[in-house]
Amino acid sequence: MVAYLDRLIVQKNLQGQSGGSPTAWANQSFHLARQVWLNDGGAVDEAYYQENIGLLDTQLARAGLRLRTLLNQALGR
Repeated sequence: MVAYLDRLIVQKNLQGQSGGSPTAWANQSFHLARQVWLNDGGAVDEAYYQENIGLLDTQLARAGLRLRTLLNQALGR
């Protein structure tokens, strides 16, 4: 999974998205969650999964970049 996310970071040019504030990250996640929200009766089926897994993978990649930045700052690197 790590290798896949590393490739995704390069393919989607996400390297520059490691900055920002936790508030900005939360707002971004909120807006993305609204895009994939299911109303009552909605189903998490294979079609839903296939349509939205890329968004989840991208968010995981961003989270890894952001965590790396925070850890580097905390450890003085």
